[in-house]
Amino acid sequence: IDELSLDELKVALDGIVEALMFFQRFDQREALLLALSRAQASIPKPKDDGSVESDKLIALRNFDDYSERLNLLRVCEQMQRAPYFIPITCVQYENITAPVLLKRLCNRSLHFQAYRIANFLAIDTDFIVTHWANSLVRVTDNQMSKSRVLKRLDNMKDHPIDYIDLASYAFDIPDKFHEALALELLEKNESKARGVPLLVKRDLMDEALVNAVESCDMSLMLYTFDEAKKQEKDDQLDAI
Repeated sequence: IDELSLDELKVALDGIVEALMFFQRFDQREALLLALSRAQASIPKPKDDGSVESDKLIALRNFDDYSERLNLLRVCEQMQRAPYFIPITCVQYENITAPVLLKRLCNRSLHFQAYRIANFLAIDTDFIVTHWANSLVRVTDNQMSKSRVLKRLDNMKDHPIDYIDLASYAFDIPDKFHEALALELLEKNESKARGVPLLVKRDLMDEALVNAVESCDMSLMLYTFDEAKKQEKDDQLDAI
């Protein structure tokens, strides 16, 4: 290493990293990682005198690019183990991209693992939380009670969860459990007005009229009153 010029050392370091991406055997990767760490440690400190040599040394000691590649390698190695069992190479990973891989993990109900990997890679986790919440809403009453579902959603309150969308998903499942769950999800939504069209669509006119009036939105109230008249909900209108 001492006999290499700075330009040659840069080429050598890049070559080691690319070899790490290519080889699959543990002993080969172990030897390459050892060579990479020794080469990185052997780079002298720059003099910070503005010279070309100093700038090259600063660039060589910047390990950010290599760190990103090694993070990619670590994820690929992890994918081959339990509970994933996805034999993916680094080239395949780069082709499908991290978000697509994380979505595939979500489709396998590996939301927690996908969330940890996303944090490791500094990737936005909102889509993972959304997928998890949608999956949670689809459970049956034999699997989980309504209170437990709602409690789990409350535990993720630091993440953007759209209760209107979740209620819509719950309404699409034709049973009493999910209808009751959908109504409770609508109650948790801070903007009651957003839930009015969904309530009207589901023929829950009592709740729709109450929420429309409480919203103090004149256009929304007129829309709801008009829908109630079309459905001949005279008793509900009289009550309002």
